[in-house]
Amino acid sequence: MTAIELTRAFALAALIAAALAGSLTRWESLKAKPSRSPSSLDALLGLQLQDGAVVDQVLTQPTDGVRLQFAECRDPAFLFPLQIEWVSTAETLTRAFASPDHKMIDVYRGKIQRDWRHLDRISDYVKAAAGSMGGATPDADRYVRVYFAADCQVDERLLVDWASRVLAHSL
Repeated sequence: MTAIELTRAFALAALIAAALAGSLTRWESLKAKPSRSPSSLDALLGLQLQDGAVVDQVLTQPTDGVRLQFAECRDPAFLFPLQIEWVSTAETLTRAFASPDHKMIDVYRGKIQRDWRHLDRISDYVKAAAGSMGGATPDADRYVRVYFAADCQVDERLLVDWASRVLAHSL
């Protein structure tokens, strides 16, 4: 092969790879869009938690989630149950809530995850699946992303409890 033919082959391979990556991202986004049927999170609407927090709205945009009003802060918290593999949905949420006014915390398997990147999520999921070896690991493939006002101080135990309740009602 000449250098020109090699360059053309490489360019064609890169173009095909880019098209596949774009198609997979679009497919994932379509898969993550909420259905037109009632959400399983609707059961949480109006739920008053022991700490005085109330689920006052079920969200469908940018993905399924709930809005939670709580006594510690005048601004609501937003909780979104996500699948580990939903990269573009997590990025969409980050763009939607990205500001110095919001804190973001991920809750996975009853623990707060700080600076939890996509590769960390996959690694934790693989460890959980390997650790269970044959037994079902509840919610190993799901986590909850929580956004709340940066000036609010929320007890981490409350965040974990809220996330557990949202996961229990999500599909």
